[in-house]
Amino acid sequence: MPLKERPKYYLKTLGDAFAILDAISFKLVPMGIAELSKQVGIGRSKVHRILDTLRYWGCVEQDPDTHKYILGPKVLELAMNKLKTTNLIEVVSPYLERLVKECEETVHLAVLDKGQVLYLDKKQGPQAIGIISKVGQRLPAHCTGLGKVLLAYLEEDSLHEVINTVGLPRFTKNTITDKKRLKEELSKVREQGFAEDNEEIEEGLCCIAAPIRNYQGIVIAAISVSIPAFRMSGTKKEQMKKIVIEKAQKISMQLGYGVKE
Repeated sequence: MPLKERPKYYLKTLGDAFAILDAISFKLVPMGIAELSKQVGIGRSKVHRILDTLRYWGCVEQDPDTHKYILGPKVLELAMNKLKTTNLIEVVSPYLERLVKECEETVHLAVLDKGQVLYLDKKQGPQAIGIISKVGQRLPAHCTGLGKVLLAYLEEDSLHEVINTVGLPRFTKNTITDKKRLKEELSKVREQGFAEDNEEIEEGLCCIAAPIRNYQGIVIAAISVSIPAFRMSGTKKEQMKKIVIEKAQKISMQLGYGVKE
C-alpha cells in the first residue's frame, strides 16, 4: 500500500505504474485496460503505455487471447529476493557478531549479484585495519574469498557468462587473471569447503570465506573474515578456517540445510 503522504519529489508516472500493479495484485483474475483505467482513475491510453513498459520489464504478462494482464515473473523475483535478503541478514547477523568476538577481525556477509560480490552486512573487528568493502557495495568476485566461494558453486555456463561479462581484471600481483587457473582454484574451493584471498584484491589483506546453503543445499551466500597479511600466521590461519566454516555450517543448518557432523 502507498504511504499516506506523498514525498516531496513524487514522480506521478511511476506512482501510476505502482497503482496499476497494486490493482492487478488484488485481483484473482486477469484485468483489461478498461477495467484498470476505471479502477485507478487513469486514462486508457496512459494505462496502455504503462502496461507496455511494465511488460517489457517482466512486471506484467498479457494473455494473447483475452489481452488482459496479470502480474509477471519479475514481481515474484523481486519479492523473493527481498524475502531472502531480509531473512538472510536477520539469521546471519548474530553469527557475524560471534565471529567478530572469536576472531577479533572484520567479517562480512555477501551474495553474488550480476557476477559481482554484493556486501549485505559487515561487522568491524577491534583490531581491524582499513578495508575497502562497504555494505551495499559490489566488488569483483574472482579476487575475493567471498567471490571465489560464490563462483565455485555456479553451473559451468553461468560461470563462463560471469567471466566473459565481468572479466578477470588485475588488482595486485597475486590476482588470478587466467581462466584456467581460476577454474582450478574454484575446484579446490569445492574440495576443501572454503576459499582464500591471498592479497588478491588489496595488498596486505587476506581473507577466508565459507559457503552458506539453503534448505535445498544450494549455495546462496558466503561469510568471511578479513585478516591483515602480517597477522596471518599458520596457526591463526587454521583457527580462522575452522571458525568460519563452523559458523557457515550453523547458519546453513538454521536455514534448513542438514549438515552432518
